[in-house]
Amino acid sequence: MQVVIESLYKQYGKVEALRDVNLQIESGMFGLLGPNGAGKTTLMRILATLIPKSAGKVRIGPYDLDTEPHKVRELLGNLPQSFNTYRNFTAFEVLDYVAVLKGITDTKARRRAVDQVLEQVNLSRSAKARVGTFSGGMKQRLGIAQALLGNPKLLIVDEPTAGLDPEERIRFRNLLGDISRDRIVILSTHVVADIESVCSALAVLNRGRVVYTGTPEELARQAQGKVWSLTLPAGEVDRLRAVKILARRQTAEGVQIRCLADQAPSNAARQVAPSLEDGYMVTVGSGLEVVAS
Repeated sequence: MQVVIESLYKQYGKVEALRDVNLQIESGMFGLLGPNGAGKTTLMRILATLIPKSAGKVRIGPYDLDTEPHKVRELLGNLPQSFNTYRNFTAFEVLDYVAVLKGITDTKARRRAVDQVLEQVNLSRSAKARVGTFSGGMKQRLGIAQALLGNPKLLIVDEPTAGLDPEERIRFRNLLGDISRDRIVILSTHVVADIESVCSALAVLNRGRVVYTGTPEELARQAQGKVWSLTLPAGEVDRLRAVKILARRQTAEGVQIRCLADQAPSNAARQVAPSLEDGYMVTVGSGLEVVAS
């Protein structure tokens, strides 16, 4: 299955939230990376048939988003940015209710479906626990479970690790990696590490436009030859010109700096290997579209 997006626009009044977005998304984990306000959530909500587009064409599998939205919804599972449910319900009760809404009306079939998704997200032992007692990570796993009901071919996940502690974030990313083996998972985030660990392909969205499409490795290479490390006395850091400081750390020798620059910012600077975050910063900062070969 594929998701094909062609010349997609979305306008709110005079504000252009999405401008000429073109993407082709294959099976597996696809990352949508960009700063807050880039248009990621708008794009995800259009794909989830929650809001209409202003112009363009979207096909999800064999179905056109405009003419066959009901068929598109049959293929979809969605975990929105803010997933809230009844705190006094148990995990099983939440999923049983969602299963009914998704058309699984047979009691035995619904029980099997709920048990299956609870097992997938490692919540079987908490099936009878009330959602109000869950940690942030458990609530997000419950959110994935409800999205998986009906065995969707496309799973849309918007900013899923926001508010999770580091250990929960790792567990959740591993879960998404497992789920993506037999479907398309579109993961929208502004956290570079979420993309780096689980996505084989990604796009970077900035100010409503796609500014990069390709692999994480190719994105990192956009910063090749532009990442520098140097140590300076504290009083000299502010004198650096034409650089973007990515990180600074106090050491016994002075301030250790990692920065982006087209040329060595000083004779003491040494070039270092770029990371995915470095490539992301270069791409978002340039505002130019980059399509990896």
